[in-house]
Order: sequence, then C-alpha cells, then structure tokens
Amino acid sequence: MEIKVNRSFAKPILFLLKILGCQKMLLVCKGYGEDYESYTELCWEEDKELDLKNDSQYEDFRIWL
Repeated sequence: MEIKVNRSFAKPILFLLKILGCQKMLLVCKGYGEDYESYTELCWEEDKELDLKNDSQYEDFRIWL
C-alpha cells in the first residue's frame, strides 16, 4: 500500500519514522539523486540536511507500507 505525501510534510514524517523506529513504513521519493525514474528510500541519518520542502528536484513523495 502507498500513500502520496505533500512535500511540506516529507521531513516531519521522515523524523517521525526515525523516532518511532518503524520497520514497516518507508518514505520514498521519486527523482532522488540522478535516478528520475525510480523511487528511493529516504533515511533520516543521511537525508536530514536536504531541503525537501523547497528543492524542485524532489516532487513525488510516498509512504510505502
């Protein structure tokens, strides 16, 4: 199952997933890095400094359950 997420909620959701230690939920983004065709998992430790709210590179966020 997947849930589309508004870009302004991506970083708070990413932080919440870190706090809860969710193993069954992933926040993914299409167009991360140079991979414009696929979804890539975001991880708080690696992606906390990214400007997910304002960077037009990141357009499609989803939560995968």
